[in-house]
Amino acid sequence: MPDPKSETKVNKSAWIRSQPPSVPALELVNKAKQLGFRLSVAQVYTARSAAKHKAVATPSSSRTSRVGADLQQQFKSLAIRIGTEQARRLLRWLEQGSFALNA
Repeated sequence: MPDPKSETKVNKSAWIRSQPPSVPALELVNKAKQLGFRLSVAQVYTARSAAKHKAVATPSSSRTSRVGADLQQQFKSLAIRIGTEQARRLLRWLEQGSFALNA
């Protein structure tokens, strides 16, 4: 019988999260048992639920990049609508700093 102190500890939640979500909870419990540690179906559901909530609650930087991409797309569409020469004039005007926001 192996010495319990010499066994490596398994972070059960991390192990559960590393498994594909399509694997049923009971199958994970059985797989864990084969690997030598105990899990319950409730632990699997709890770990998966916590991971989902954490993923939803974490603000992502992709939102800011999407906003930037949307603004760039709007700028391109506007430049096409008003003409590239008019867009260049407006950009030069902005670069000179001789503008008022309400003008």
